[in-house]
Amino acid sequence: MTVYEVAIEEPDGNVIRILLKATEAWKAKVKARKMLYTLGVTYGDIRLQEQNITNTILTNDIKKGERCRLRNGWEAVMEDDKKGWARVMTVEGDFTEAGSVYAHDIMFVKREEQWLPITHTMKQLELYAQVG
Repeated sequence: MTVYEVAIEEPDGNVIRILLKATEAWKAKVKARKMLYTLGVTYGDIRLQEQNITNTILTNDIKKGERCRLRNGWEAVMEDDKKGWARVMTVEGDFTEAGSVYAHDIMFVKREEQWLPITHTMKQLELYAQVG
């Protein structure tokens, strides 16, 4: 079984990434379309890429002190080493504030002077579909 990364581009330009296990690429595409239909999401093209799961950055992999870029374009600094659907961050937006941020709102993490994309889990995307 191979792990595929499904990349879905939202109308505002953000790219949502999900990991899927499947025996063949076309089966992963069908699975992705079924998941999107369940979530009520209707986006155009779904791009698939074979993915080595060890090179994937999940929100649970982000460590305290790392810089992140959020869905709204603001930057933030991770303040905890916990795992889950919400993380504590210091957000640098119109004002600098600390508080909980949904994991599905974290889009990139900065490592070694490069912005690396985050891959979201299905549970995070389901929550995103509920709270938008």
